[in-house]
Amino acid sequence: MMSQIKYFIAIAFISFLFMSCSKKDVTDNDITITNTKLQGKWVFVNFITNSHYSNMDHITTTTGSNGDFMTFSTNQQLYVRLLGFDDTFTYSVLKNSRVLLNGVDTFDLKTLNENQLVLHRKNVYSASSYKEETYNLIK
Repeated sequence: MMSQIKYFIAIAFISFLFMSCSKKDVTDNDITITNTKLQGKWVFVNFITNSHYSNMDHITTTTGSNGDFMTFSTNQQLYVRLLGFDDTFTYSVLKNSRVLLNGVDTFDLKTLNENQLVLHRKNVYSASSYKEETYNLIK
């Protein structure tokens, strides 16, 4: 019995070591770099919505109008013009390649480089119903 307990403790400890180690831990410096890459004016290419229900995707693609943009400022403000409507949000970059808007809405940074930004979020309502939003932008 004692041998089984020691074996179980050893396996649990080794499992903990493997789970706690990762290829690369995200640091505050990584967040700063992501934040710096994000800052500036991005032009809307399109906005894609997928409302999935009744076992079907219902995809709508809306092309950005001339003058539509997102500007991520250095003071954590996001200025948006989409389809002629202006809005302002607060934003913060999270450790897991996500952006938090107004402390409520979370978007995944699917792509972020010098020329392209892709923001994505998925809201799951049930096992067979969800809504996805993807914003495609360029500099």
